[in-house]
Amino acid sequence: MTLPRIPSPDPVTIPATLEKTYPDLLVTDIRLHYFPGQRASMGIGAHNYNYDTDEILDTGGPVAVHHIEGLAAEMQRVPALDAVVRELLRVSLLLLRETILKRQIQELTRDINDLTGQIDDLAARIAALTEEQAGDKAALEAQEAALRDRKTALQGQRAPLPSQLSEVRAELGIQ
Repeated sequence: MTLPRIPSPDPVTIPATLEKTYPDLLVTDIRLHYFPGQRASMGIGAHNYNYDTDEILDTGGPVAVHHIEGLAAEMQRVPALDAVVRELLRVSLLLLRETILKRQIQELTRDINDLTGQIDDLAARIAALTEEQAGDKAALEAQEAALRDRKTALQGQRAPLPSQLSEVRAELGIQ
């Protein structure tokens, strides 16, 4: 995507062995503060930039900041801003859902794998017990059954998540 050139009112020249000039600004930071029904604002930050060489002067933070208070009123006044903010919110929420779903899948998979290991360990201990240890065997078999039930429950929680993740990714237009 080619971004438009934004001339800086205060070009920066950095003296060094090789002089570099950053006559432009590049938008590098967009922050949206949105509280439905209450207030909304937006901040836009920019760094010094050389459009011709595609170099950014990173000074640790933006050098130009524009803050839009009363974003809701500005969105009503400027239809293009309204469309952009709404799309930004929609996509941001989808990305958040994707992150949460991926984390849930990872955590549930880890828990299921841990339970599988515990079940295997119990099964091996049960198989090694003699007839004289029948009481111990019944207790271990009860533990094993409880672990299997827990594993089945976790698998049930995890089962719909991949399809939900696929739906989110499809809505985002990614694989």
